[in-house]
Amino acid sequence: MEGKSATPLLLHVGLVASVLVVVLFIGGLKSFFVFLPALGLQNWLVVLFRINAGQLGADALRILNPVDFAALVLVGLTFLGLWPLLARGRKVWVSIAVAMPFIGIPLLLITHLAGRSAVMGAGLIVSVLMLGIPGFKTAAYLGIPANALLLVGDFGTTGSPMPVVAVALAAGYVLLFAWFVVIAVSLWRRMRHT
Repeated sequence: MEGKSATPLLLHVGLVASVLVVVLFIGGLKSFFVFLPALGLQNWLVVLFRINAGQLGADALRILNPVDFAALVLVGLTFLGLWPLLARGRKVWVSIAVAMPFIGIPLLLITHLAGRSAVMGAGLIVSVLMLGIPGFKTAAYLGIPANALLLVGDFGTTGSPMPVVAVALAAGYVLLFAWFVVIAVSLWRRMRHT
């Protein structure tokens, strides 16, 4: 996957996927401020926030939502697009990070609950790997706290309202959104130079 011909294609896949993740999260960002009575097509991070804010019960997370599957695929494709930049000397870690969102899909289908947090686990791996890549330090500094806050919020959700967890999820969501914007911009810049 590190060949010259694969690099522009993978960068392009990552760019398109990261832009689509941003679009997907914009819809979710709006949901933080507009509480609708039905779940609609809110991603699981918004549902977690609403559970902790006392707007929904814990069972709301068990609803299979096509937006969650789209997010898992798009995040996995974004990380795949970063392969040419991250994999040098760290192929095992990059392979794990790329695989985790895709492994989350069957887990989610089987359990109706587990698998979504693979995004944040993979995001932590990718963020740490970004620390060693010129031009990606800003992304790393956004990605590490974003994914850590969301992972803590995910595991800290008990089904009862917990305002502190809701605040952590909201902060993590905004940082995650910014992280994917920075990834998209960075990939676009790299593509211009290949």
